[in-house]
Amino acid sequence: MTLLDLLWLQNTVLLGAIVIAACWESLTPALPFIHVGERALHIGRNFGFFVLSTIISSVLFGGLVVLVLSWAQRNGIGLLQLLPMPWWLLLPIGFLLTDLGDYFFHRLMHTHRILWLAHCVHHSDPHMDASTALRTHPAQSVAAMLWKLLLA
Repeated sequence: MTLLDLLWLQNTVLLGAIVIAACWESLTPALPFIHVGERALHIGRNFGFFVLSTIISSVLFGGLVVLVLSWAQRNGIGLLQLLPMPWWLLLPIGFLLTDLGDYFFHRLMHTHRILWLAHCVHHSDPHMDASTALRTHPAQSVAAMLWKLLLA
């Protein structure tokens, strides 16, 4: 299993968790929307941020990420390449290491002004819910992609 596979799995788990949380929030909202259509508009707006950010970061760096990850795997570069392990052990370790890297990047976004200016879009959501996790500025997605390249 490659790092690219682990990143794909991480994002799939993240989106699945958001869908489950959004369904749960719809059944028992902590702060209900005034009108029924407002929730759909809110989720659509945040999903729009996600799509725009994903398209921009993918167009700018998607190919580069695949090339760097493929090169690193072919040349045995990377923490998970040091010891041969079965996939069932690599999967949770890779997931935890990738998530830990994302956590450190998130902390950097809160402590460095240039990163905060992009990240504050996420915190400016007027109605916090599960879809707020998708609300990212394209500059944050580009910075996150560069961070993942550095970690890889």
